[in-house]
Amino acid sequence: MTNRGGYELQETPKNASYYSRIVDWIATGTGLPLVRDHYDVANAPWRKQVFKDVATIDGVPTPMRVCIDNVESGDWSGST
Repeated sequence: MTNRGGYELQETPKNASYYSRIVDWIATGTGLPLVRDHYDVANAPWRKQVFKDVATIDGVPTPMRVCIDNVESGDWSGST
């Protein structure tokens, strides 16, 4: 499925003790990660990783900054 400008990939752990699933959004043109959404064991949004500031290193596009938002508490790390 495409949305948010990319492909949606869903991951589910064998043991859902910390999270129930992760949804990755991958850019269609570059294959780079855009956003990674984590869902808690109740399947509610828990954390969101946003990949930013892409630089080319040795010919490889690389996200230089990852911001993590705790959706439940409102805390975050990094600059938005």
